[in-house]
Amino acid sequence: MKKSLLILSFWIMLFGDLSRAADFGGGDGLISGETLSPRELELYLEINPDPAMTGQNITLSVIGRVAPGMHLYSVFPQGRFGPIQTKVEVERPGLIEREEITESKPKKILDQAFDLSLEVHENDFWIKKGYQVPPDMKKGDYQLEGYLSYQICDNKICSLPQKKKFGGILHVNH
Repeated sequence: MKKSLLILSFWIMLFGDLSRAADFGGGDGLISGETLSPRELELYLEINPDPAMTGQNITLSVIGRVAPGMHLYSVFPQGRFGPIQTKVEVERPGLIEREEITESKPKKILDQAFDLSLEVHENDFWIKKGYQVPPDMKKGDYQLEGYLSYQICDNKICSLPQKKKFGGILHVNH
């Protein structure tokens, strides 16, 4: 009884409700219509350098933490039948892409949800992408908005592809 209460308490703390509890450990693949709690993934944005000059190259680092027991997939494609790759997209303020995306070293696991050996991020990770501040951008503070596209799993079941917003202030000088 104590073990069941402990597991139930952990489940509520991690996911916020019991909507997935019935499927935990009993699935044999992807669960259609699955949604996961935002607490399963935390994101923080770092902008370097800060402040930036017009025309200058900058690096955006999306730093994340995946809940214990969960993972998300590498930014690189993993075969025809693999999961959706993780992507970083910036919507505002109109930065110019200049570099390919890089990531912290992923861990290779046998993912039972896909029955494939896949590269994943567990616990803490980072994803970096280079941009250029447009040469004609005016001096000021800009609300930078973007999102991380990802799929998160617990090695038995997976969410549908999701997007999580991130943001920060881009300080631009001349």
